[in-house]
Amino acid sequence: MRFLSLGTAALLLGLSPYLYGLGLRYCRGVKPGVTLAGRPVGLLLAHELRKAVQELAGTYYRPARSAYFDPASQRVIPEEPGQELAVEETVQRVLAARPGEEVQPVLRQLRPLTVARQFTPVYRGESGRPLVALMFNVAWGEEELPRLLTVLAEKKVRATFFVVGTWARRFPHLVRELSTGGHEVANHGLEHVHPATLAEEEVMRLIIENEHLLKELGCRPAKLFAPPYGEVSPQMVRVAAALGYYTVLWTADTVDWKRPRPEVILRRAEKGAQPGGLLLMHPTAPTVSALPLLIDALRRAGLEPATVSQVLGLEGSE
Repeated sequence: MRFLSLGTAALLLGLSPYLYGLGLRYCRGVKPGVTLAGRPVGLLLAHELRKAVQELAGTYYRPARSAYFDPASQRVIPEEPGQELAVEETVQRVLAARPGEEVQPVLRQLRPLTVARQFTPVYRGESGRPLVALMFNVAWGEEELPRLLTVLAEKKVRATFFVVGTWARRFPHLVRELSTGGHEVANHGLEHVHPATLAEEEVMRLIIENEHLLKELGCRPAKLFAPPYGEVSPQMVRVAAALGYYTVLWTADTVDWKRPRPEVILRRAEKGAQPGGLLLMHPTAPTVSALPLLIDALRRAGLEPATVSQVLGLEGSE
């Protein structure tokens, strides 16, 4: 049996355009008597409703305010989240409402670029989850990096690689391999210099230009900055925070750049084998040898190797 469209039926029955339009609204529009935040929207068609919601959105918009350092009081002023009206989600909620229902708009929180905790260097992540971050500073070691990545792939582990820009320029294929391998690529500065001695503008350039370079190489660098040499100063941390970065140090330093025996690296790393631990390593031959043993030891202790963002509870926050 074939059914006639609403328009065809209206013409055959000789209904007026007005009655046809009213019938269309009852069939396809918002149910009668529905209100949105106290405003009547019953019988509006979808495109009319969307326009009404867009006009309403401005009354709910509040921009997020980032945390910032106040020189006068010498303290960090906390952030304030913002909000916006989610237009499409609100439209769908209204269209699904029952006759006479009062609907409230769907509001979405806006995160500030900088939060107060970014003004403090990070030495350890969240201790409430059984995760430990494997982090590698990369300013050299390209000859060992492929083997290191093979170990991580075999163990099904994602790690964080803090990359120096001058190295990335020389080995762009390895930077891309880090990213395509599912690892987290983060910022170790454009050059491996002493950041605590730099002026604010130089620290800013050190971070921003490396971020741009990593993006040009196809990465989505995390907002994590590991200062070269592990040097920190209040000024440097404030600059990084203002750019939306966390300054990341470590819970345990393996000092593997001196190339000790693998068992020494393992012993040093295990000192940070605690929930939220940040384990610092480099792409060296003894590190590659120690890595599978370290991963197995962590898992036996009920700890799962992860990225720095996962350990800090930041993954999915952007």
